[in-house]
Amino acid sequence: MKKVNLLSAALFGLSIMTGCGKKGPTVSIVSEGEEGTAAFAIDEIKKSFERNNIRFTDGKADYTITLKEDSAQYEEQAYGITVSGKDITITGGDRVGLMYGGLELAEMIPSLKESVNPETAKELYNIVLDQETLGYLSGFYAYHIEAALMLRRYNDSQEESFRQDALTACNQSIEYFTKFADSYDARFQVERLARHGVIDVKQMVETLKKEISTIEKWKPRNY
Repeated sequence: MKKVNLLSAALFGLSIMTGCGKKGPTVSIVSEGEEGTAAFAIDEIKKSFERNNIRFTDGKADYTITLKEDSAQYEEQAYGITVSGKDITITGGDRVGLMYGGLELAEMIPSLKESVNPETAKELYNIVLDQETLGYLSGFYAYHIEAALMLRRYNDSQEESFRQDALTACNQSIEYFTKFADSYDARFQVERLARHGVIDVKQMVETLKKEISTIEKWKPRNY
């Protein structure tokens, strides 16, 4: 039996969330059919996840699991488990392969959870969030620098397309800084005190928005 098994960041994220003692994440299941072996696989997935404080919902969920058949991609009784963000897809060459894939997924969460103790899980969870916050800040700087470069090219060439590129990059930089500000404001209450007092990151967003007007009104000049 051919088997493709991707132990993903999404599954590891599930294990960290449950290991932190936080309210369990929610999962929804989408299936081409819930009869026979497919129904058995779905039932085993639900039992395994529910034992590990992962709740199922028919509505909007933190994670989505999709079960489908694709005989063109996999042989009979073969399956693959793939992940894209928080979307987990189990594809079987037939119903039996789909069942095997579902059982494989059902076995993953308990083993992952056992490998992460609560204290380690909490630390890893915070590290992930810290990296996410810094990622937003990096995105802001990248697009902010791009906006400045495009504005300089507009200034030198007077080609309107460069001004539009500057506006696009500036908007993207504001979008990233807004995400950074939301995360920073929620996570770093104590650390907000700096040498110059409290940093009002939300107000900084409003200041950045004024740059849009500056770019729109920019008149080419010689330096």
